[in-house]
Amino acid sequence: VLLIAISFVPLLVFGANAIQNNNLKSISREIASEEIERIKSLPYDDIGIINGNPPGILQASKNVQRNNRSFQIETRVKWYDDPSDGLLPEDNDPRDLKKVTVTVFWTLFGKNNHLSLTTKIARESKEPLPPGGHIVVQLKNYQSNLDLNDIKVNLVSGPSAPRYDYTDEKGDVVFAAVENGTYLVTVDPPINTLCYPQSKEVTIELGDIKYIEFYLAPKSALNARLLDPFRNLITKRSQITLSHPLGIQISASENTGEFHFEDVFPGIWTVTEAKAASYVSTSGATVEVIPYETATLEIVLSPRPSANIHLTVYDLLTREPVPAASITLTDKETSEVTTGETNEHGIYEKSLNAGIYLLLVQKEEYNNYSDEVELSPNKNTFIEVFLTQTPKFGAIRVRTERTNGAPRNNVSIRVTGPVGYERIQVTGDYAPGETLFQGLTPGTYHVYRRSGIWWIDERIVDVYGGETEYVLYRY
Repeated sequence: VLLIAISFVPLLVFGANAIQNNNLKSISREIASEEIERIKSLPYDDIGIINGNPPGILQASKNVQRNNRSFQIETRVKWYDDPSDGLLPEDNDPRDLKKVTVTVFWTLFGKNNHLSLTTKIARESKEPLPPGGHIVVQLKNYQSNLDLNDIKVNLVSGPSAPRYDYTDEKGDVVFAAVENGTYLVTVDPPINTLCYPQSKEVTIELGDIKYIEFYLAPKSALNARLLDPFRNLITKRSQITLSHPLGIQISASENTGEFHFEDVFPGIWTVTEAKAASYVSTSGATVEVIPYETATLEIVLSPRPSANIHLTVYDLLTREPVPAASITLTDKETSEVTTGETNEHGIYEKSLNAGIYLLLVQKEEYNNYSDEVELSPNKNTFIEVFLTQTPKFGAIRVRTERTNGAPRNNVSIRVTGPVGYERIQVTGDYAPGETLFQGLTPGTYHVYRRSGIWWIDERIVDVYGGETEYVLYRY
């Protein structure tokens, strides 16, 4: 008898749970019905979610208590295009009805349950179409069979933004009768999925119907490896760039020869360029990325041929070699930088990879020299560089003062000199009773002070590079 009684316990528990769940379902139906009746009683223009599509005064989600139980109410309001008068684009106004869906959620023994009720609400009279147009967002699968229903789409910016809506079973959302202007549209993809593009801009004018496509796909991954001809990883500075038929491009730099890309769209990826220091760059290889899987791509690079550079640096004026000049060679293909100095004979020699380099020669007291040079494979390239000395400038400081040593301000001073130099300044603009003439080319200058309409008290001054000469007028 005991064994028979025990065998009935699970059945009794199941029956009790079913009764309790049915009771909660009845309560949920009452809550949903009450919420729909409350929404129906609102003015038509208020029926909508805050920042929703259509906009209104309703909250998207709220909680209620009933019979000591907590229930969550989720409300959705969407425009409904009635097929009886045609659909977009034949119907120029798809705002025929408002479709309201109220879903009530509850939890029983750790399990989530829900119940939904839907109704359509009509306006008493047809609203005239406001100036503007419609944005139709179409979400499509890319090499997958994902559920496109109930995915959030956002109007982030624009005259009628912010606004959001959820896709229907076909993956479509219609933002109807938005005002004229430019809008930014985004999609919130479900977990473990990717959306391309991440955003799109669209401009709406009177009567426009603009269609925007977004592609949804599962997250995948891709590993790429750069190998030498002996299939060893190239552990030098390297870079790889890949492109997708949708227009997506990914790129990365490494010095390990291994690249890992997360959150990759499935499909055929093409190597736009793979390069590494001391190796010939390549392109054109392809790899197929399968949804939910990690693909592997191996690329073999060939070593670049070597070349020799023989560089001699001279002083342009004296034609003498310039020792200890700093040499910088930057490989244009890999951005690898090689540095060095000229020897006591002004010579710099180096064996490098063949290719095109940016040459920079620097030396204190000389102007920098830069050029683009090509080093031919398996050859010696001879280059001569002539540096011009940096001109050194001097200055003249003029002071005017009284016989007691007190400074005189606002006295005009005129200086003339080589190459037609002539400048007038007033004392007091540099220091009390003083003015400074700067940036003077070395040579002989004439200094005058003004008295009435005359320039008097000529002083002849020799100016030297890097020095400041002093002239004093005391009267």
